[in-house]
Amino acid sequence: MKKIYNICKVEKNERTTARSGFTLIEIMMVAMLTVLVGSFTVTSARARFPRMRVDQVSSRLAFKLQMARSEAIAENEIVYVSLEPTSLGFRTWRNSDVDDNGLIRSVPVHVLGDPDLVSLESDWTEGAFNAYGQFITTPGQREMRTVTTVMTSAGGANRIELVLRGSGAITKR
Repeated sequence: MKKIYNICKVEKNERTTARSGFTLIEIMMVAMLTVLVGSFTVTSARARFPRMRVDQVSSRLAFKLQMARSEAIAENEIVYVSLEPTSLGFRTWRNSDVDDNGLIRSVPVHVLGDPDLVSLESDWTEGAFNAYGQFITTPGQREMRTVTTVMTSAGGANRIELVLRGSGAITKR
């Protein structure tokens, strides 16, 4: 039997040589296309920033309200909430956080966002969640009502409403 060793042997032709690397024109075309696509992406993202800021503030406020409601139900106690529209601040406290003079003791204000970038308008500034999770706008009374908080971007084009119903349900629209 004859052994075959040269089955895959490729003869090298002196005239054909493989190119290695890219030409300057190819590199310039790829760089130009990358810059063009990047500029469209940045322009598109910049237009979305105000909407994202407003959405972030509304999500933070909805989360804080939901946490206060959950705390009221879990602890079977009234949890008070206050909203500071000018500074985008939000605060929660209980009766145990109030001293003998009626002042709130060292309860931190949670800043929801940058007031220079997002404005907040609300038809309520203080309320409470009772042990059933219902929202009461006048603490100490049984007045449950729907309240609306509107967040708007600095330019005014982007707007989100956060609706808090008397039942405690929170809706963004």
